[in-house]
Formats: sequence, C-alpha cells, structure tokens
Amino acid sequence: MDGLQRLLRVRERPIEEIDMKINASKTVSMRIGPVYRSDAKCASLTLSNGAQLVWLDTCKYLGVYFVRGRYFRCAFEDAKKKFFHHSMQFIAKLAVLPPRRWL
Repeated sequence: MDGLQRLLRVRERPIEEIDMKINASKTVSMRIGPVYRSDAKCASLTLSNGAQLVWLDTCKYLGVYFVRGRYFRCAFEDAKKKFFHHSMQFIAKLAVLPPRRWL
C-alpha cells in the first residue's frame, strides 16, 4: 500500500494549499477489484495530521451502500426495507381514514 499512501499525500497537498483539511472521521477506504482477497489485511493509511483512515466492508454514500469485493457491487437491502416500511405505513393510514363524501 505504499503507492496508495503516496497518492494520498500528493492529493492532500492541493487541499491544504486552499486551507482545507480531509476529515478522517468521514473518510474511509474500501478495497474493490481483481486483486481483492477477503483474508488480506491492508496497511493503514495515514493523513498528514496523523489521523488514520479506516478500512470498511461497506460504506454508505448518497443513500447507496457500496460493498467491498472482487467486483463493484451495491447493496439495496436497506433501501428496499425502508421503501416497504413507508409504503405499509401509507397504506395503513389510508385504511383507517373514513370515506369522503362528495357534494
């Protein structure tokens, strides 16, 4: 992971030049691609301020969960669960409303 650490350092410089910082609590790392192995441990990535980035199995971005693995995958189970939950709530509210009388 030496190359990835160097790439992170190169990309950090322009960000620091405009007085911005990378938020380590919101920045994560995932491994996706043909060299992926589930048993491999990845070296930790360190920012210039000493904060370490964590490696995750899944991460949520704009409501979509990305899953690590040999191929790029998205997990939609959470979105489906929320959709059906809210649909059932809506239907339940319709069922208890009295019918409207039209004039």
